[in-house]
Amino acid sequence: SSGRPAYLYRWAYIAVFLFIPLISIVIAYMYVEHHTQEIRFVECIVPKGEQKQVTLPDGSIITLNSGSIFLYPTHFTGDTRSVYLSGEGHFAVVPDKKLPFVVATDHLDICVLGTQFNLQAYPFDKRTITTLESGSVAVRNKNQPDSFITLEPNQQLDYENKSGKFNKIDIDASVYSGWIRGEMNFISQSLREILRTLERSYAVSIHLSSDLTESNRINSDLYTIKFKHRDDIFHVLDIVTKTVGGITYKVEKDESISICPIK
Repeated sequence: SSGRPAYLYRWAYIAVFLFIPLISIVIAYMYVEHHTQEIRFVECIVPKGEQKQVTLPDGSIITLNSGSIFLYPTHFTGDTRSVYLSGEGHFAVVPDKKLPFVVATDHLDICVLGTQFNLQAYPFDKRTITTLESGSVAVRNKNQPDSFITLEPNQQLDYENKSGKFNKIDIDASVYSGWIRGEMNFISQSLREILRTLERSYAVSIHLSSDLTESNRINSDLYTIKFKHRDDIFHVLDIVTKTVGGITYKVEKDESISICPIK
């Protein structure tokens, strides 16, 4: 199909311009490649620091978080309503028992009939996380298409992308979709994970000083921090660094932010 490489080149250009990882573009292109030529796709690319809402042809509403790519057809055909996500999205899916709704990510497929759930599937994250608010979903590993794990409301499925391990737990699902209401909630996350989210949310560059990169406080210790409202980046960093303890931050000449030990 002669038109599809043009898609790839255009997405790659957009990715560089909007600071979206190129791997997201490649995966999106592969998704389109596996569908027939007759299907036309709408691409929604969300820059860092922004959020967008999309209404699908069936009336389902998808809210997309910073640094996400979402692909969906101009009309649903066949026996499923299939879409693709690289990033984070909150899905409010219109029920249709005859046409299951399927979200494809790099590692997993999430299959639903009608429900609300949050899905986090950023390409460089170690985990793909599905959180169910209402209804039901069935999740399958792409390498094991006949094996499903089902979720009930207020359950979360944590998939380790590298090892292929699943972990299902009971949670308060509303906390994990708080970002669509202006909240910023970090639940049992390492400082490295928190900083990666802040980079996406505020479109800033945050790096660790060399003497912190191997610290347990950065990589293995877990923190829970909740913000009811989206505050400015410096107030958030004040709270985060004080919670971790022994570290601070400074703004460099190039406007990037450096996390370093308190001396």
